[in-house]
Amino acid sequence: GSAAQFEQRLVSLRGDLAEQGRRVQRVIEAAIDAVFDKFPDKARFVIDEDTEIDRVDVAIEKESVRLLADALREHAA
Repeated sequence: GSAAQFEQRLVSLRGDLAEQGRRVQRVIEAAIDAVFDKFPDKARFVIDEDTEIDRVDVAIEKESVRLLADALREHAA
């Protein structure tokens, strides 16, 4: 891949990480509400979103490894 393609993948990964951070922040806030204000609907949201957070974490990790491997391959060539 070209340097431009690599940069685009890096920009996309940064965006995914930023969105994941926002998702985690929403879940933390909902968890606090669920515990302290006793909102069962917020507890269900936290449980459901935790599954999504785990899924996205794995996807981000996989793309990070692919990106690093590609960068190392390009550097070695």
